[in-house]
Amino acid sequence: MAHHRPHVEVSEDYYAIFASNRSRQPEHHLMRAVLEHAIRAAQNDSKGSRALRERREAVAWIMDQDRSRLFSFENVCETLAINVRWLRAKLLARTPPGGMPPRGANL
Repeated sequence: MAHHRPHVEVSEDYYAIFASNRSRQPEHHLMRAVLEHAIRAAQNDSKGSRALRERREAVAWIMDQDRSRLFSFENVCETLAINVRWLRAKLLARTPPGGMPPRGANL
């Protein structure tokens, strides 16, 4: 199964990560899809209220360090062999204005 580039522009860094982390395990495909969706949402610079809400939710998920949920950002990155700190820093550095979650937001 060939890996297709996402429809929304995602930097070459992320494409390299996803392309290099191919796995035949369905759980890995799902985790990769969750991560790709969060990256798209966090980097979406649309001004609409829905895009802003999705961006805030994605950034809150990326910032959350709680590992108690299977699909937490940190667990997903670890399962896909992606350096959590590196990816979090890259994503937060490229997040459009208004993407930061409100204080106390918890997903």
